[in-house]
Amino acid sequence: MAQPPPPRPAGYFEKKGEVHELRQLLRGASAERDQQKKRDAIKKVIAYMTLGIDVSPLFSEMVMASATTDLVQKKMVYLYLVNYAESNSDLAILAINTLQKDCRDDDPMIRGLALRSLCSLSLANMVEYLQPAVQRALEDVNGYVRKTAVIGVVKIFYINPSVVTETELLPSLKRLVNDNDAHVVSNTISALEEVLAAEGGYMPSEEVITGLLNRIMHFSEWGQCAILRLLTKYSVANEGEMFDIMNILDDLLKQSSSAVVLSVTKIFVDLTSNRPDIQQDVLMRLKGPLLTLMAASSMELAYTVLVHIHALISRGPRQVEVFQADFKQFFCRYNEPSYIKQVKIDILTMLADFNSAEHIVLELSEYVTEVDVEIARRAIRAIGTIAVHVPSTSEMIVSSLSNLLELDIDYVCTEAAVVMKDLVRKYPEQFQQASGAVQKCLKIVSEPDGKSALLWILGEYGLLIEDAPYLLEPMIDGFMEEPSGAVQLEMLTATVKLFFCRPPEVQKMLGRLLQEAIQECTHPDVRDRALLYYRLLQVSPEEARRVICAPKEVVEEFQEEMDADLKDRVFEEFNSLSTVYKQPASKFIQVSGSPFVATKMPPPPLEGEPPAGFAKPPPVNGGAAYAVDHQVPNPSPAETDLLGESGGGAAGGDLLDDLFSGPPPAVSAAPATTPAADLANLTGF
Repeated sequence: MAQPPPPRPAGYFEKKGEVHELRQLLRGASAERDQQKKRDAIKKVIAYMTLGIDVSPLFSEMVMASATTDLVQKKMVYLYLVNYAESNSDLAILAINTLQKDCRDDDPMIRGLALRSLCSLSLANMVEYLQPAVQRALEDVNGYVRKTAVIGVVKIFYINPSVVTETELLPSLKRLVNDNDAHVVSNTISALEEVLAAEGGYMPSEEVITGLLNRIMHFSEWGQCAILRLLTKYSVANEGEMFDIMNILDDLLKQSSSAVVLSVTKIFVDLTSNRPDIQQDVLMRLKGPLLTLMAASSMELAYTVLVHIHALISRGPRQVEVFQADFKQFFCRYNEPSYIKQVKIDILTMLADFNSAEHIVLELSEYVTEVDVEIARRAIRAIGTIAVHVPSTSEMIVSSLSNLLELDIDYVCTEAAVVMKDLVRKYPEQFQQASGAVQKCLKIVSEPDGKSALLWILGEYGLLIEDAPYLLEPMIDGFMEEPSGAVQLEMLTATVKLFFCRPPEVQKMLGRLLQEAIQECTHPDVRDRALLYYRLLQVSPEEARRVICAPKEVVEEFQEEMDADLKDRVFEEFNSLSTVYKQPASKFIQVSGSPFVATKMPPPPLEGEPPAGFAKPPPVNGGAAYAVDHQVPNPSPAETDLLGESGGGAAGGDLLDDLFSGPPPAVSAAPATTPAADLANLTGF
């Protein structure tokens, strides 16, 4: 015998989809005039609606249910009407009379609720009913109704902009900027900014600004932010007015709201942009609130404050001086997330000077052993940047990096090698300290950037590194297995440089490397460079030495990550997402009615055509004229002496006799066209 089904729990969802029964409940409750039953029936309808069940067939019954004095019932019925008005636009007209009547109710809560619901119907054919109701509500005696009416103007604007701009709604809205209710003023400023966006927003007069500033302490946090945003558009008439504004806003710096403090910071910086002497004093006043917010806020707010401090510091040395004495405030805590640590490391890098560099470098060295790999990498790069900006620390930092090179950690050695390469370009005299760690580092580093940096060091300082050829040889043996084209290119250059420094030890390696690069390598850049070096050596070894081993100028400064123009554009949008993203707003905000403001990518080239902006390559097959024009003449015997000495070389005779014994290979795209016999001589030293 079949078991009876278990009883279902009582609740609003026990009869899903039974719209007919809901209709009977609504009609029965209305007939009995039982307010409790009516409220329960409306609750069930709203519960079904929130579950995604279509209860739109009950639209007529819900419209009739709106004729009640129960505020709770009205709220639920208006929620239903707003949700289904668009799909029942013909029936929505039935609710107009009730809503209009409620807009004249004695209770301001009902007036505001009815007006909000009426404006939320968002139907084009309702504008003729909306405009008089909103116009009347803008002059209502109750602040809540006026506040709701202000938002109603914006809703009408998005339905039909001309109704707002060509009627009395806009002048009435502008008059409310001087309203006695602070909430109404806040909403009015935001509404005017949206309605007048095409004209650049609402431009306040001196009278308006004066009135708002005198009452600013009566506004909520967000109302103050709205006034401060409006103030950024106002141009002060003289220096006295500037000081008056700053004195009024100074009290806002005592607030715990990061939005208000950052808004005041932007205004202070803008007002003193033409007075660097005053701006430095202003920043000293702003430093305390900013550091307090950074330490006391949640992690997300602390990050926002930090990126704004970073933007301030990046403006110039005067701004850096303001925060230099408090560099320890930016030391990382163990429990901070990585995104905060990254910004703090960048700030510490900028704050380092003669007095604080040693403390900062010691602190950054602790971060190298972080579990987060990106933090460790960034800390090493920061140490190198400090050495570039503070020359007096170069010796100490090179010594620290040399110790890092000896760690058996791949990513640490990689970053240390890259930073070391940059440092010896600026401080060549410091290389001797790091030479001992190169050999061990070569066995550990596996990333392309690290390998390229070490190869560059071997090529540039081959005379100072005793085992340089023997450190390079295992990498040459694995040349064809190297997946990175950048490493292969650096290997070619380093081997040729080392060849000019120590010819007898590198001859066979160079020959073998060139043969593999020209005949077997499929990377076009690598093969082209190998052919270039080969022909340079054949034409004139001295000329090849002059081209490849040209003396390097000492690097004075390195290119910044962000150019000055981009920094200025981002700083103009201070206290916005632009500061967080480090990009102008046009890069990530879509303008209404237009696509993203960004450079369009060119269309893909047709098959067989080069990309836009590139010249067509020379013919590969059948390009006899190209090959003939680019033949390199055979060198004279006198040109084949590497060091300019007729007897050169420890083994006696010309070191390059075997290398240049055959004719030069013709330029061609196919490796097989290079005379194999000629390249075979490269290994016959």
